[in-house]
Amino acid sequence: MKRAIVTGASRGIGQAIARRLHMNKYEVLCISKENRTPDSLSGSHYLKVDLGNGEYAQAKIKSYLSGMGWGKLDVLVNNAGIARAKAIEKTTVGDFRDMFEVNCIGYFAALKAALPALKTNGGGSVINILSISALTGFSTMSAYCASKFAAQGMALVAAKELAKYNIRVNNVCPGPTQTDMWTQLDKEYKQINGWKTDTESEQAYMSRLLIKRMGHVDDVAAMVEFLVSEQASYITGANFKVCGGNLIG
Repeated sequence: MKRAIVTGASRGIGQAIARRLHMNKYEVLCISKENRTPDSLSGSHYLKVDLGNGEYAQAKIKSYLSGMGWGKLDVLVNNAGIARAKAIEKTTVGDFRDMFEVNCIGYFAALKAALPALKTNGGGSVINILSISALTGFSTMSAYCASKFAAQGMALVAAKELAKYNIRVNNVCPGPTQTDMWTQLDKEYKQINGWKTDTESEQAYMSRLLIKRMGHVDDVAAMVEFLVSEQASYITGANFKVCGGNLIG
């Protein structure tokens, strides 16, 4: 049986990815900072650790893998993340620090913890769930965009360095997707932009989309399913937009 790690697996996109990999006969280690776990997945494992505490998280994951006897690993999906919408004038240094610790350093920590097992496996696939905010700037999202740009740069370097070990590294960049995180962001956007109703905010988002619907977590999970498969064996160092045409709408 193949083995995979999914961070931020307790809800939203991470939970959908864990389910999809489980359906594809992976043994999955679901990592989250919460006690909340995905719906029961037979043969899955759960580890509570905050990726925002990078050095501790790295040691905790590495120790857990050793304790489970996971000397080999096929897939790492870096998905855990946080987002806040604030104008630059209201964004603090602390906001930037929090965003980078989870969205970038946390990804690095998980990669460092998983790398020995990926190498021992003779290769594998690392998927970073970023955002279209890793590809362009969005007003009121300075800290978030900066953290995602940084994570993208780190991933592209990893793709170059790890290719000799047959480890592929790719980024998936979703647009607005129906998750708890998006619900909270929508509230913040409404307050910042003075939108009074759901209709106003929905019209603002839909105006940028070529495919006129919000993204679904399964849209992202399907892309991950492809990227970890043999069909994607010649793909590394790439950014995949799952955003309904948002950036050209």
